[in-house]
Amino acid sequence: MTNPESIVGVEGWRLSRLRKILLSILALGMIGSLTELILLKHSEDLYQWIPLVLLGFGLPMLAWQGALGGVLSLRLLRWLMCGFVAAGIAGVYFHFQGSVEFRLESQPKLAGMELF
Repeated sequence: MTNPESIVGVEGWRLSRLRKILLSILALGMIGSLTELILLKHSEDLYQWIPLVLLGFGLPMLAWQGALGGVLSLRLLRWLMCGFVAAGIAGVYFHFQGSVEFRLESQPKLAGMELF
């Protein structure tokens, strides 16, 4: 017969290991994104600084969560991830607006779905 406590211990260990792997993947993605944005000089106006600032705050918070794993760091990291989602949605909008302006410069008569 299997000891239920040992099963819970193994599952807890697996869950902890999975969390560390996911945090590592997130950290690599954030480092890559930050590096790319810096190399592309993504800092021409105020709106372009938003992802740089979020990533600048996110990496230390991610390290804090990975090292200590407290409730406060987890809650702050969750709120920061909400900020990433909002910044991503805003980024899609601003990039779309930039593409529309570019297309209208080259073909001013475009409108509606053709412009989309």
